[in-house]
Amino acid sequence: MQAVAPQLPVIPAPPTRPKAHPFIWLSVTSIHSVCFVYAGFIGLLYVRLPIDGAALISTMELYSVAVPSKNFKVVAAAYFVLAIVHVLILLRITYASVRFRGLLLSPPEDGSSVSMLRTLYNRITRSVKQSVKRSSVSRRTSSMLAGDAKLRSISNAALKSVKAYSAASNVTDPNYGKLHAIREIVETAFLTTQAYKSSYRVASPWINSVQIFLLVLNCWSFTLIDRLLRSSIGWTRLLCQYIHLCIDITIHIIIPLFLFLPYARIFNPEIGEFGTEFWYTDRWLVRVFNEFPMIFVTSLFDGVSKLFIVELTPIYQDLRNMVGFKVYNSTISRWNADAAITAQHHTRIMFVFLAATNMSEFPPGLYDVDFPPHLADIEICRSNLASLPDAVADVWPFGLFLILEELQLPAIPPVLAKLRPFFLSLAGNNITSLPTFVLQNPILLFLRVSGNPLSALPELTANDTIVPPVGWMWASLTNISDVPSWLDLDAMGTLDANETPLCARLLALDESSAMDAKTAALKRLVRCYPEGGESNINHFPIKVEPVINA
Repeated sequence: MQAVAPQLPVIPAPPTRPKAHPFIWLSVTSIHSVCFVYAGFIGLLYVRLPIDGAALISTMELYSVAVPSKNFKVVAAAYFVLAIVHVLILLRITYASVRFRGLLLSPPEDGSSVSMLRTLYNRITRSVKQSVKRSSVSRRTSSMLAGDAKLRSISNAALKSVKAYSAASNVTDPNYGKLHAIREIVETAFLTTQAYKSSYRVASPWINSVQIFLLVLNCWSFTLIDRLLRSSIGWTRLLCQYIHLCIDITIHIIIPLFLFLPYARIFNPEIGEFGTEFWYTDRWLVRVFNEFPMIFVTSLFDGVSKLFIVELTPIYQDLRNMVGFKVYNSTISRWNADAAITAQHHTRIMFVFLAATNMSEFPPGLYDVDFPPHLADIEICRSNLASLPDAVADVWPFGLFLILEELQLPAIPPVLAKLRPFFLSLAGNNITSLPTFVLQNPILLFLRVSGNPLSALPELTANDTIVPPVGWMWASLTNISDVPSWLDLDAMGTLDANETPLCARLLALDESSAMDAKTAALKRLVRCYPEGGESNINHFPIKVEPVINA
């Protein structure tokens, strides 16, 4: 008898997976890294902008060039989810490469994504069934479980579709050509739309040229590469995929970054926006309206400026794409109702600037009954205008950005009792007293009364139920020596009182001086030096208008 040694069990070799070409591995990881960094940066931008740029957000919402700030968290969350997806893919690639000592894009034992989805579905189904068995469920729940077979059928069909799409995405699959043709049609339509928008929104000519080049490249890339690599259909398809990836990265990352960088360089974090002169420099205002939709959402800008005599006729209503109207250093001889700004003819208009402009009366064309709903910024600075008609209260919307500076008003127009602007400037109007009705506005956040011989701001009595939530006030070059008790000094962001008796009193105090709580709060809050080193009573930069818009 011959003894037979026991045979050792044969351990099956782990499944192998072809190693990726170093160039392919580096390209894939680089693309995911770029997408992760970009998505994370954009998400962080949407989180920090309402905090560090509250003033900028307020202006953007006024002109409707971005989504409302209440939706910023949702947008940020979407970008963070996208960044996390790219991080998980990078971790998976790193794990596979380190664990199996090679340049792998996925672990050898890793199943397909379709199998993972199927396993996840089966686990969820088993968990639901077990929880239902442990508890007495209602008939309605039981009937829902009865439809489990139908749900499984739908799920299987969906998984088969995903599997078919994944298979067709492989450059060696016979159905790849059909999927590629569908992609080409979709991408060509998208790039054509992008190129058209850039042609009238983007100020940089090179960006428009890049858009056209990408459109042509998308259409001809497969044909050109196929002629160069006739012997290898796999390499042809792979290179085409990389070209399309480069096109997508250029469209969605590189171009938006180049549009964003000029604004990032001039952003002033101390004030949380770009500065007043920026918004009144015509070329920057035009760029904001046209380029912000490419970064964050508007339309074309048609303006009238630097005219000596302006007569607005009915043909003015043909300017249907106008988002802003500006008259500077001119005389408006005629602006009647037949040339009025209306919602029917000017659906996109958002602001009207009348600077250094003479008017015999307040133009009827600026308060038509069919007032545009998006026109929320009306600014009149340095004019012989002596009245504001009561009819404007019937057509102008609440929440206006309203500037009435350096006019010849004999008194505060009573119509302000009905208007409810959120920003009101009455600077330089030779006003000796401010009526209480101006302050009885529940949405008044910004108030500018600089350059008026005011001795005090009115106190609100116990009968005044409306207290304005003023958070920013400018009262420089006035005779104000104190502030009313209704001002919430702890909640205010700015109180400018340069060259006033109030500042003279506060500057005379030092740290050793005895101060009550209100005086101490004023000492911390009140700005007693001119912003930018030069006193300026106006919000509209009338002094530098000829310079910044020369």
